[in-house]
Amino acid sequence: MEEKARELEKKFRSEGEMLVAGKKQCPACGKHVDKERRVCPECTAQFSYRVKESTLVKGSLIFVVIGVVFFLIAAYGPSGITNVEDMDTNDNFSILTFKGKVVEAPDYDVYPYQEYGEMKFDINDTTGIIQVLCNSRVTEELIENGKIPSVGDTIEVTGRVLFIESVSSGDWENITISEEGLKLYLERDTEIMGKEDAFKRVEVMYEDNLQIERPNHDKLSVSQVDGQKQDAFELGKKVRVTGIVASGLTNYSTAYQFNLKDPDTNDKLLVYIPKSLVELSGIELYSEEDPIINLKPLSEVTIRGALIYYTSSYGPEYDKWELIPTYLGDKYKVKTTSGDKKCLEIIKEGENFGVDMLLANKNMFEGASIHLENVRISKNGSDLKIKDPGGQDELLVYSYDKLDDFALGTSVEVEGQFIVFGTTWEIKISKDYHYIREVV
Repeated sequence: MEEKARELEKKFRSEGEMLVAGKKQCPACGKHVDKERRVCPECTAQFSYRVKESTLVKGSLIFVVIGVVFFLIAAYGPSGITNVEDMDTNDNFSILTFKGKVVEAPDYDVYPYQEYGEMKFDINDTTGIIQVLCNSRVTEELIENGKIPSVGDTIEVTGRVLFIESVSSGDWENITISEEGLKLYLERDTEIMGKEDAFKRVEVMYEDNLQIERPNHDKLSVSQVDGQKQDAFELGKKVRVTGIVASGLTNYSTAYQFNLKDPDTNDKLLVYIPKSLVELSGIELYSEEDPIINLKPLSEVTIRGALIYYTSSYGPEYDKWELIPTYLGDKYKVKTTSGDKKCLEIIKEGENFGVDMLLANKNMFEGASIHLENVRISKNGSDLKIKDPGGQDELLVYSYDKLDDFALGTSVEVEGQFIVFGTTWEIKISKDYHYIREVV
């Protein structure tokens, strides 16, 4: 009997263990309940669960992989384009991308003891204008690779942003920027301005962060441009224009300019060349390689560039379209669908320009700024006249101010405006802009 009882006990214990094995024990009342239950049916206590360590490791690895993927996309994937109007001070020192059209020729500043300087230009994305700054290292790379932006080009640029909305004017060279608080140090008080007047800049850190889309140059004649209203062309329209150099070279401190005449009409187009373009083309100003300072009147040339609209302070009747070259010289050329083309091609070089040649082409040069070299004084006294050495024609030199006395036969250099007064053609000298001086 005793052995039979032990066998039954052993059987029930085994069956009980099997039943318990498929259940879980309530921590509150001790009852065994089904594993699927979240609440004990006896005492309504809730069961808590522990996450296995292996599950935690797997989950962590998944999150790490997802994080790395997003990091790579942010670092190397295509970035979004930011509108200039959406910028504010919260963007300072952020890396952003902008895309817009170049609206003015680049400035080029070379500092002492540097072979290359910094290049700056403005782009307009239709929502606003932002300055693009290329440091000397980036500028050097852009020059070496011929990637100099010009008016009318579309630029996509990525760089570090600066936004200052509290300065209306002042000496920007005296502003120090610090990342701690964007502190401004000015020599004079600042004026609080609105967001539309804020100073906005993006600094290019690497050459690859600046991409250029350059339209082809459409062929136009001088007559198709001269006299057209502002809405006739899109600002920065790329054009290719052929004409005759119909003036001397006006040499301002920051730019050259001369008139280009239509070969078949008397229409003229002013060609405006910032000197920074000459320097960015790898040419030393006023050197033998400087193609503008050595350009002779009556030369026939083709210029590839962009149209800009000049608004005169003298009134709308003086407003006009002007042509600004893309580049200059032989070192850099314009890329077109048909290959590389020079921005300035001299088709036929003008002959020695002097008084006889000027008076033989009076209508072409009327009103133009004229520069004459190696002419001689042929008459002095109440009237001052000049002529070519061995020439036949004389030209009156006139000024409201008293001119210097020159001995007959003195070689002189003259710069002034070629005009007709009544029936007399003359070179008019304005003291502040023109001159007549002895050639030593």
